[in-house]
Amino acid sequence: MPVITPYLAENLLAKPWNQTRNEESAGRAFARLAETAWTPLAGYPGSDVHWLVRCELCGWEGQMFYSHMRRDRVRHRGCLPAAQRPEAIAAWVTRQGQEAGEAADAQRTEAAAVEGEARAAEVDVETRPPKAA
Repeated sequence: MPVITPYLAENLLAKPWNQTRNEESAGRAFARLAETAWTPLAGYPGSDVHWLVRCELCGWEGQMFYSHMRRDRVRHRGCLPAAQRPEAIAAWVTRQGQEAGEAADAQRTEAAAVEGEARAAEVDVETRPPKAA
């Protein structure tokens, strides 16, 4: 699953005395959203402040309170019925994991190809026959 690095909204960045607590809260919030098929569209604003998010089950975008999103039953009007959400969330999480794995595989393949080309160039330089006199 792609990892979105937690980041803070401007309102929390202006409070350096609470930085550690805010960063820990943001980390928990981003993890919770990732496991319930929500994507943050802005930095973590705090628990009881509206947060711009997208529902990955239906594409809805809007503002939600994170304090409400911590609950298991959170959904918005017009989304899947509550009975269908667990299966849909599990399928979305699985897809995200597969996509992340495919992306990682592609990165490893690309890195190996670049490294192989670099090594081949080194070998060519080292094993060239000496010039005839």
